[in-house]
Amino acid sequence: MIEHEEGHTPICLTSPGFIKCDTCTAQREITEEWLKILERNRHLLEYISKLKAQGRMPCLAKTLSRDMAKIRFPNLIYPVGDPVYIHIYPREDFVLMYHPIEPRLPPEERVIVNKVESYIMKMIDEKYIPRNIKEKEEILDKLLEDAIRRLRIDRNLYDMLKYELYCNLIGMGILEPFIRDPYLEDISISGIGPIFVHHKIFGLLESTVGFRSYDEVDKFIIRLSERIGKPVSIRRAIVDATLPDGSRVNIVYGKDISLRGSNLTIRKFPSKPMSIIELIKLGTLNSTIAAYLWMALENGLSIFFVGSTASGKTTNLNASTTFINPNWKIVSIEEVAEVVLPHPNWIREVV
Repeated sequence: MIEHEEGHTPICLTSPGFIKCDTCTAQREITEEWLKILERNRHLLEYISKLKAQGRMPCLAKTLSRDMAKIRFPNLIYPVGDPVYIHIYPREDFVLMYHPIEPRLPPEERVIVNKVESYIMKMIDEKYIPRNIKEKEEILDKLLEDAIRRLRIDRNLYDMLKYELYCNLIGMGILEPFIRDPYLEDISISGIGPIFVHHKIFGLLESTVGFRSYDEVDKFIIRLSERIGKPVSIRRAIVDATLPDGSRVNIVYGKDISLRGSNLTIRKFPSKPMSIIELIKLGTLNSTIAAYLWMALENGLSIFFVGSTASGKTTNLNASTTFINPNWKIVSIEEVAEVVLPHPNWIREVV
């Protein structure tokens, strides 16, 4: 039993009847660990409670495995970093959906965001010069605490307000859950309509997040491009850039060169490149080819990685660089930074 604040009905998620999922390593029982998660994430608690009341209790997974790809119609929730969780489930027509669970403010409370942002803008001066994202978060926390005291904001709205401000001022807006998800490879905004993602385990999924008008898409894309330092315009309608987390983004602005209006594609890269051993286990290449690459690089031969989009060129290149002598000097020149090398003597240039 988990109690709500005064005036709310308590919710019980620990009653008997939940069964272990036979098709995956996740579970439908509410364990002690998940109870603690629900206690600190009220929005997740309320979301799961609604599903339970509808008889649609999902599996709860701390991590995902490639074995889960065998599940025909998965219905599971997994974390991508508090307070964000992802729910994958089949729609009535059996299309798999990707739904971010976030502590978003209700529409009637969103006016608070503008008030707090105005207060923060007045309070910020030259003494607030963050050197990294962590320092930005610390400054935001301090200013938000001051705003709560001065503007008399309901403490119950604090978590939601903090998340909204993080997404608006530091994070990636509505794309924040997608950027956090380590299981995504591609994120596509194709104009008006839902955002689509390519999941490493469950393949192409339609998300429940999207845009309702061309103006809404344009405003988001302009703001994103300005944040990453490569603003788009009618004159400069196509931009390739790198996001703060290292993901590659391609932006197309306006209807002049895109009939469906502005669009965006994000190609995500893992913070830790895959190793040759992992690629062999996945069947990308076999041990004979890996040994051949090793001998070629050890003897100073040139190698070209050629293929279509998303065919694995960068993944294989990053993995193969481990065969290069760690004492050698390496120079990389890229238009958009994607290569990640373990070598200390590495000069990284961009076009």
